[in-house]
Amino acid sequence: MEREKVLSFSEKIYPGIFEMIGTFILVFAIEMIHLPYGIGLAFWVALCLGDQICGAHYNPSVSLGVTLDKRKLNADGLTFLVLYWCFQVAGGLLAGFLAYAFIGDNIKSINPNVPEYKDFFVEITCTCFFVLNVIICKDPKTTYTTQGWQGCVIVAASLTTAINFAVTAGFGGAINPAVGLTINAVYSICTGTGAPIERVWVYIVGPFVGATIAALIKTILVPAFLQARGENTGEMDDKMLPLTQIEMKQ
Repeated sequence: MEREKVLSFSEKIYPGIFEMIGTFILVFAIEMIHLPYGIGLAFWVALCLGDQICGAHYNPSVSLGVTLDKRKLNADGLTFLVLYWCFQVAGGLLAGFLAYAFIGDNIKSINPNVPEYKDFFVEITCTCFFVLNVIICKDPKTTYTTQGWQGCVIVAASLTTAINFAVTAGFGGAINPAVGLTINAVYSICTGTGAPIERVWVYIVGPFVGATIAALIKTILVPAFLQARGENTGEMDDKMLPLTQIEMKQ
């Protein structure tokens, strides 16, 4: 018989702290570097830092996609989801205000000169691509070569590709509600400009929709892929969840 270990408060908070640190690194790199490949490199460093501790989401849409993919919609799973979201936003805000302390009014905002509905569609598409890469390449059922730093390279490369596509095409390229919310909020607060914060819904709702679509795609396609390879299509591994479902033999 199997039962779930009851986690202490510190065991619940510890992964969240690493989520905050990783999101801080990502947002600070976005504010200071301004180059997709430099951001991708910083993201890879953050992934290696927290991969084995918290799952290295650093993105509320990734956390949502992982929760939906693993079907952890119980009280424990939803608690960790909200906890991750809070720490991710906190890390992004800290990074934004620190960047403002360094470069002042030169901090970035995400407010491209394109219609909101077009930007919204791009956020959905790019986030779907990115989250699908994450939940597939980090699942041992679908691959044998993406454990450890190799998986971090693929995830970082997929984010770099998505950001580069969106930004080069003239769109926002947040692909992360924590990035879209915190960068625009810090810019609006520190510069007194309200326009970017009015558009922030695009960078929150769009990625969440994209993550949901990614989880649905994996749910439909991966069992068919495994069946075609003649492999077991049972429950997927919990690699991308941190300490939410530690099981012990009774």
